[in-house]
Formats: sequence, C-alpha cells, structure tokens
Amino acid sequence: MKKSGILNAELSRVVATLGHRQMLVIGDAGLPVSPACPASTVPCGWAR
Repeated sequence: MKKSGILNAELSRVVATLGHRQMLVIGDAGLPVSPACPASTVPCGWAR
C-alpha cells in the first residue's frame, strides 16, 4: 500500500514512523482509548 499510493499522505506518514513491535489501530469515534496510549487523528476524507 505504501508503494502504490492507496494511503493518504498523513496515514502514510504514520505508517512510516512505526517501529518494530509498534501497532496501528484504526477505529471510529466510539473506540475507547486509554489516556496512557498516544493517539493521533488522521482525517480519512470520508463524509456523509
């Protein structure tokens, strides 16, 4: 996906910064997130 351009630029940046044993979780606004967990908001460009 990184080579063919399927991901938007911000999501590609987040994926590129991941290291070994790091995890990326993509969820909606209802996903409970611990305050100890670093979170980023990446706009996906979808709208209703």
